[in-house]
Amino acid sequence: MIDIKLDDNILPLQDGESVLEGLLRHGIEVSHGCRAGACQACLLQALAGELPRGAQAGLKSTQKSLGLFLSCQCKPTGPLEICFSDQGAKKVSARVIDKALIGNNILRVRLEKVLDFRAGQYLNIWNGEAGNTLIRSYSIASVPQLEDFIELHIKIIANGRFSRWAADAMESGDQLMIQGPLGDCFYTPGDPQQPLLFMGIGTGLAPLYGILRDALQQGHEGDISLVLGARAEEGFYLREALARLQRDYSQLKVHFVCQSPSAFAGDVDSTDIYSFVKQQFPNTKGMKVYLCGADSFVRKMKKQVFMSGAAMNDIHADAFFPCG
Repeated sequence: MIDIKLDDNILPLQDGESVLEGLLRHGIEVSHGCRAGACQACLLQALAGELPRGAQAGLKSTQKSLGLFLSCQCKPTGPLEICFSDQGAKKVSARVIDKALIGNNILRVRLEKVLDFRAGQYLNIWNGEAGNTLIRSYSIASVPQLEDFIELHIKIIANGRFSRWAADAMESGDQLMIQGPLGDCFYTPGDPQQPLLFMGIGTGLAPLYGILRDALQQGHEGDISLVLGARAEEGFYLREALARLQRDYSQLKVHFVCQSPSAFAGDVDSTDIYSFVKQQFPNTKGMKVYLCGADSFVRKMKKQVFMSGAAMNDIHADAFFPCG
């Protein structure tokens, strides 16, 4: 028999039994569907031990690097320590180092680096008011190898309870509870010549800014295109930082797209982001694609780049959902 460890429980598997079958037999609920490895509903995470061949078939490189595996396809040949895929996230206290406006309505918040993370992942954050009743999720814009802090970009919404608290009441030195890292939208080395296509709207730039710089600092050599969309020109931010990156790295091209740019915005294309991408990147076959922003944008653009040739395993997304 092979033993698997889940939390403090040692659970023996019967001969030829998959991890999913064993957990269900022991009365542990695991989300699952097809049991053939196609739906990926039964993903778990390996903390220690060797995964058998086939347990990660069809998963993205980012999922594999996190130790995620298909429990329905995993018949281990040796002991495994496992957890549910979201249990690797730690809940810890982090001090606010700095906050500043970096755009028309974008608040940059920097926290002390109390977690190990990869650029582009996200974390949950509780507000510092009594009871810590508000929780929101924000993507990480910083690169751990380059910066000694966790950077978040928070869009200030007129009636937003969390963003208004962050803008008006949060101060440097405050201690906040955070949980992370979460998500599998990040850069993994492997093919330094593969073309990369980044696309985002709004604060979707936050994870893209981290992933992009992470790829560059890891020596990615292939062409890199960053396409940012906004309703109006005021929706763009970090333009000077992006311009510096474009000057420093010849393989990088940054595109700003909006339907009503000012008459003086020579670096902004007047169209919508879907039409721009369709015209400029009609064939996305062989590209690794990163999509970040509102869920409706991510879903529509994911379909568009898939239909134009990108492999589904090469499409990485961080979709933002509104509160409530």
